[in-house]
Amino acid sequence: MPKNKSKIFEEVEEEEPEEIVEELPVEKPKKVKKPRKPITEARRQQLREQLARGRAKSAATRAKNAIGKKVDKETKQKQKEVEQLQAMSKRQQTSETLEKQIAELKAKLLGKEEIEESEEESEPEPEPVIVKKNKNKKRKENDK
Repeated sequence: MPKNKSKIFEEVEEEEPEEIVEELPVEKPKKVKKPRKPITEARRQQLREQLARGRAKSAATRAKNAIGKKVDKETKQKQKEVEQLQAMSKRQQTSETLEKQIAELKAKLLGKEEIEESEEESEPEPEPVIVKKNKNKKRKENDK
């Protein structure tokens, strides 16, 4: 260790910046793929058969699902129609009951009017009697 620390800092050499050398990116050599074996005619025929079976099965599955969806749609439609018919019949029943009630009320009203007219003709209503209260009587009760 140096005895004098200040000397260390004074003797610092100025370093020149190093030149930056740009390196070109090195291309990695591409791996050479192993060539495939040529497909034999028997294997090619086998793949074609598998493809045909797969297509046929998927077509059958799609047809089956389409039938199921069609049946579901029809049942929903029928259920909706039944609900609508029930609602219409309920409305019709309520309208019929309302019409009956209206007819009954009209009959009652007409009956009352006829009864009132007959009462007016037979007996005239007596005129109301006006009774005057005695104010002095109330004052005497309050004084007691």
